Amino acid sequence: MNDAARRTASPDALGQALADAKQRRPKLAASRSTASIVEALATASTKWLDPDYPPRLELTAQLSARLSMDPAMLAQGFDHLFSSMGREALEQLITSEAAAAEALERAVE
Repeated sequence: MNDAARRTASPDALGQALADAKQRRPKLAASRSTASIVEALATASTKWLDPDYPPRLELTAQLSARLSMDPAMLAQGFDHLFSSMGREALEQLITSEAAAAEALERAVE
């Protein structure tokens, strides 16, 4: 792993990225529809389901080495997690919490 990848994966870098995201969240949320957020999450989930997706390969290698976990077990975990985050599943979750996805953006009747 190169130095840039180590910095990217460090706890300090992750903490900074989360702090930055928290600061940008109100502006981002106000500018995106619920449908566009669902689409972005579903697209990301689909990418993570691909066993050859480079970030998945890198994270699998890192977790396997650091936690002494079998890569096949990690792969099953990724598949279980990300298969539950497809577009239909996210839309069902939203409608189970709100009458309609649009209700998260404006008043609906």
